[in-house]
Amino acid sequence: RLVLGKSVCNTSSVTPRQASTRSAPTESALAHPPRISKTTGVMRLPVVIGDRCVVDQNCYLGDKGPERQAFCVRGYCTCQLQFSPRDNGTRCVRDATLGEECEDQMQCAGAGLECRGTCRCRENWVAHNGTNSCVESVKALNESCEYDVQCEGLAGLPEARSPGAALCLGGTCACGYNARAAGTPARCWHRRRPGQECKRDEECVSEENEPGYCLSGRCTCKNCSPDAKDFGGAATLSRPPLILSAILAIAAILRYQL
Repeated sequence: RLVLGKSVCNTSSVTPRQASTRSAPTESALAHPPRISKTTGVMRLPVVIGDRCVVDQNCYLGDKGPERQAFCVRGYCTCQLQFSPRDNGTRCVRDATLGEECEDQMQCAGAGLECRGTCRCRENWVAHNGTNSCVESVKALNESCEYDVQCEGLAGLPEARSPGAALCLGGTCACGYNARAAGTPARCWHRRRPGQECKRDEECVSEENEPGYCLSGRCTCKNCSPDAKDFGGAATLSRPPLILSAILAIAAILRYQL
């Protein structure tokens, strides 16, 4: 112990690495000068993560705050739980989860994450809100899954999605109720009947479940009834023609007058 004025320098708190470089201070020591404890009067020299230690007090990073907190774990200075070292071990940064801000890729903790200002799911991974994590997308029907969100990429195509058509059923991706598999490779599509709006041929199927096709934004089919083939009229099959409606209205008035 060396007496420095009214303060005491505890040489036992100096690590072997620091002792060997006393004549040439490290970048860490220059950036964070020694501090004398107000309670013990012991001079504390800054260290970096990974330095050898005996007690937590040996792992002094220089400043206060969570980024400067380190502990002695199995003889080495280590960041606290859920923190990782940065800037050559001179500070610790809290691990970020899905949706949180990040400095670099290392800060994003969890499978399938990447840093783009915030931690986001990387390509071919999707966010699962229930676990606030990223899960890998399933690439084909009948492959194993845990969550419905993994099968979303099999519901239609990027330019014509069919939300909810593909689900995780019995541990594998399959087409849901009122959806069918069509196309190569197979994708799940909600069934669209003749006269209903569509974007792709794969959506269209007749009342007899025969494949149809999408014409000018509406489903039709080769073997549909004449009215159903006329996709413009098919959309109005449930409503009587305008002339017929007028005739029925006049007939009702005449009956009332008689």
